[in-house]
Amino acid sequence: MNCAEILNSIIAAECNQKATAGLENDILLINYNDIDRDTSVVANGVISSLVLKLVDPSANSQVRKNAYSFTSFGKSYNETGVTLNVGTYMNTWTHSVSLRIFNKDQEIKDFVNKLGAGARLVVIVKNKEFGKNGDVRYEVYGWENGLTIAEGTGVVEMTDGLVYGLKVASEEGAQEPDVQKSVFATGGITATESMINGLTAKA
Repeated sequence: MNCAEILNSIIAAECNQKATAGLENDILLINYNDIDRDTSVVANGVISSLVLKLVDPSANSQVRKNAYSFTSFGKSYNETGVTLNVGTYMNTWTHSVSLRIFNKDQEIKDFVNKLGAGARLVVIVKNKEFGKNGDVRYEVYGWENGLTIAEGTGVVEMTDGLVYGLKVASEEGAQEPDVQKSVFATGGITATESMINGLTAKA
């Protein structure tokens, strides 16, 4: 069985064009277990429908879990990315997202403690790169297995204003089967942004 045949021709470079580096300031953090995987739609590396679980499935209410915004300087996410792990029988990808924090208050300390206690996250980022009609504007890290804290430092000298330097990443043995998935709804970029904005809506 060959699971890895190449099926498309690719233009890997064009004169006077290159992809735009970096992320926008806002990303979304979702608790891994809050995603309704039975009703979300994923095919060929693209999430076309991302649905969160109901807060109380036994009630008539349609109130759903929320994603949570994390806002920092866009360039502080520069170490976010994917790394190939070559295995004996199957290759996997380690996903990682940097979370650098430049403010300090008790709410932020509580957030850091939750990560340190083992929170498992799925992360949606907004690329500066738009792609074709917005098809790679939004990407998801850790969709299959989630990301947990891999690095954490808290400093008092606050060089460049940094208070906490954190990284969430795939755990050993729980890496992802592919690179980060795109989020792109059937209706295009407008429908995609509407769907993503709805993930943080409060009832």
